[in-house]
Amino acid sequence: MPSPLHTPVFHLAQVNTARIRGRDLQDPVMEGFTSQLDAINALARSNPGFIWQWDEAGPEAIPEPWKDPRVVTNLSVWETLEALQAFTYAGTHAGMVRRRRE
Repeated sequence: MPSPLHTPVFHLAQVNTARIRGRDLQDPVMEGFTSQLDAINALARSNPGFIWQWDEAGPEAIPEPWKDPRVVTNLSVWETLEALQAFTYAGTHAGMVRRRRE
């Protein structure tokens, strides 16, 4: 049995990239999505197993690798796959996942 001092610790990084329907996030068609971002991000941060989220430094800290305002990216780090799955597919966030085509 390995010593606890030598047992590697791993976390799970989740990256989600999407092309939005609006011209950018300020487009009125995106209001249903953007109006919920703060609440969903706060929910993630309070969820068991959450470690870190890329945009915690503010949107200006997120690079635009595609130079396309319609492409948005989210990155978060979780302790386990089970913690990420519980957040993504249960509760409030699950409702947003079901409405993603809107």
